[in-house]
Amino acid sequence: MAKKTVEEKPQAKPATPPAALDRDFTANISGSGNSALMEQMDDFDKEIYADAGLGIDNRASSNITPSISILQPMSPQVLAGPDQIDDARAGDFWIKGANPPIIGGKDGIWFQPAATTEHWFEFVPREQGGGFVARYEAEYDRRGRVIPPEGAVQSEDNPNSFSFEETGNNCIHYRHVAGFVWIDGIGLEYVISFKGTGHTVARTWNTKRGQKRFPNGDQMPIYSHLYHLTTIQKSNKKGTWFQIAVSDGTYLKACGEIVGDIRKAKQMGQALALAFKRGEKLPGTPEEYEASDEDGEIINSTATDDTQEKDKIPF
Repeated sequence: MAKKTVEEKPQAKPATPPAALDRDFTANISGSGNSALMEQMDDFDKEIYADAGLGIDNRASSNITPSISILQPMSPQVLAGPDQIDDARAGDFWIKGANPPIIGGKDGIWFQPAATTEHWFEFVPREQGGGFVARYEAEYDRRGRVIPPEGAVQSEDNPNSFSFEETGNNCIHYRHVAGFVWIDGIGLEYVISFKGTGHTVARTWNTKRGQKRFPNGDQMPIYSHLYHLTTIQKSNKKGTWFQIAVSDGTYLKACGEIVGDIRKAKQMGQALALAFKRGEKLPGTPEEYEASDEDGEIINSTATDDTQEKDKIPF
């Protein structure tokens, strides 16, 4: 069967303001903006701008932030078939809707986090057709252990696996980091989701963010730094997979070459952080859900992260 290709949009020429303007309008849908291009609006554009936001549904249920995926060796976008994307390889970032949608894991992306959330996601098992069913808030007991949703039980054969007894649907715990991936000076709103061994990466990243301090010791806001994300290959006796590696972070003030207008980037980060805090935004379901018996975090275990990783399937 023919490969599924992604049509590349022609780059706008510097002497053609309308093409550049159209591109920025597209970026605005994802939360970005460019004040210089706003100044190029003609009278018709300004008439449309007078109704900015009119008719837009801002309810959380209608505002789902899309996910960035890390392509794995068995991802449909990598394997030959109808969903294959040209030049996509295991370890690449798949940023659906961006241009380009595939960015190499070694090259990496610049990501400005703005909010974090946790959920349990319920999925129909892949062998039964797959598909997202529902999301549940993650809650913790007094000992700091995550509590599965009501009706979800731990497998007797595999402590890493949770499912709903009544339906047999899988139940997986995710951590989400919402923010902006910066491409060519345009900030695009996405969420990165972590499950299984990825929880270790998410917790480590959280520690790095918490260590960013003002001179008086107060913590800096989550959006104050950009992080260069790459991917690294990991393996154990059950397989090989790729996971995110996070840099130490660069202060937004020093990221002008990446974001362009640092104050605009600050405003974007602040706005998204507040939107998630008020419950106006939700993370989307991961683009690639691959159910397996070993999916999910090791719950209520005293084993170290290294030990857990050795005993878990990677993806």
